[in-house]
Amino acid sequence: MANDLTIAFDPGASGTYDLQGGTLSVGGIINNDTFNWTGGTLNYNSPLTIGTAGPLGAALVLDSDMALNTPAETIAAAGTLTQTGGNHTVTGELRVDGTYHLTGGDVTVSDWTIGLAGKVSGGAGDVFKVDHSFSNHSVQKTSWDTELAELLLSGSFMTMELAGADYGADYAGYTDNFAWGIFHIGSAITELIIRDGVTGNRGAALYVGLFEIDGGLTDLSKIFSDYNIYYDAALTGNGWLGGKSYALNGSGSLMPVSSVPEPTSMLLIGTGLIGLIGRGRTKRKAA
Repeated sequence: MANDLTIAFDPGASGTYDLQGGTLSVGGIINNDTFNWTGGTLNYNSPLTIGTAGPLGAALVLDSDMALNTPAETIAAAGTLTQTGGNHTVTGELRVDGTYHLTGGDVTVSDWTIGLAGKVSGGAGDVFKVDHSFSNHSVQKTSWDTELAELLLSGSFMTMELAGADYGADYAGYTDNFAWGIFHIGSAITELIIRDGVTGNRGAALYVGLFEIDGGLTDLSKIFSDYNIYYDAALTGNGWLGGKSYALNGSGSLMPVSSVPEPTSMLLIGTGLIGLIGRGRTKRKAA
């Protein structure tokens, strides 16, 4: 078990720790003065809180020279994690009650929980990889921005809780509604259970630009959901779905959005989704 790192141990003492490279493995950090992290790997072997009372301060920036590995992590309501590169791995639960900005780098989480005040953003090419569960309870729909980012479910038995509302097969569902640019279900999937993540939101739904499932249409039978998943049939990468609807286990369906949106809706989503039009992987069709 790694020992704690204490900075400025004695009352009235001062001290600075600079992590510029290499690897630092600690049980925790008791920071009474200054911890400067500009490069290298931090293995933080206790649950870590990023916020006003956290040892790394209220705001943490990970860049291409940095890697953060934790068993559990909380971005507190007053906390912000901005990742512009590097590697971020949480082997247990990552709870976001504050703000998580991703603009590059790798993120891998076992269980990802977003609280009521949680806000997440990511752009084209940004991938949030989740190995076990994704639970979205956020009500911050106007501050949420993942319309170009990818959510990759990579585990075998997965659960997912939705925060988005069901607007039907309409492009309005992509605006301020927790939409994802790419929803990707990996080859290891044996069961995916989708539930409502917001109390009383009986019209829950998931809107995605591209829908990708490595096992092809046969693996749709592994999705158990009473809620609909909508995909953009206008995107070339969804051509393998043929613009059709497919029943899921439960009362939900995988459904296309293919109607021509109103000019205002097109203006809001067209610029963002155009970056996904050419993307797609070869899918295996059901026999």
